Amino acid sequence: MMGKAKNLLENNNVNFSLRGITSILIGIYILLAAYAIKYFGDGFLNDENPVAFMSIEILEILGVVLLIFVFIFSTLALFFSGRRNARKEGYFLWNKKTKVQRNTYLLLSFIFIIVFSFINNISDSNFITPFFLIFYAVFTTVLNTSKNKNIYLIALLCLLLAIIVFLIPTYWYSSLLILGVAHIVNGIISRT
Repeated sequence: MMGKAKNLLENNNVNFSLRGITSILIGIYILLAAYAIKYFGDGFLNDENPVAFMSIEILEILGVVLLIFVFIFSTLALFFSGRRNARKEGYFLWNKKTKVQRNTYLLLSFIFIIVFSFINNISDSNFITPFFLIFYAVFTTVLNTSKNKNIYLIALLCLLLAIIVFLIPTYWYSSLLILGVAHIVNGIISRT
């Protein structure tokens, strides 16, 4: 018992990381959300699809709700994976470094929500995906406390995709698919 208590006191690890099943799940969430948004957008333009009878406001709300679900499920994946890893090692989940990372995550999320709301209010949907990709690159870089080079590569990929989507707005769907697949590949590589 004393050895376990000693381990609990000496935990200096950041318990949240973007590897393994967590990265795979986040990649799947991004893929599903991109597909759903594309489906509803295409359905809105097709008179034979039931989505065509919805108003544009409902579709916007649906898109925002999908993004909220991706954010919530991704956050939960990070939390439960971190908790599982901490328990497996015999550590407490919340230590000083993990609390700093949590506060940084919450601050960046708050900034993202404010800027996203501003972009959404000016009604220029061509800037939403590039903004998301740029912010995601910053988000993953700042929260990459383990200095994982694969996370830096995902961040660099996000920046390149953001430039492409800014220049070619119709490339938004493909860029999100690429990001989702990159997460899945990162998860598979980090598991082995």
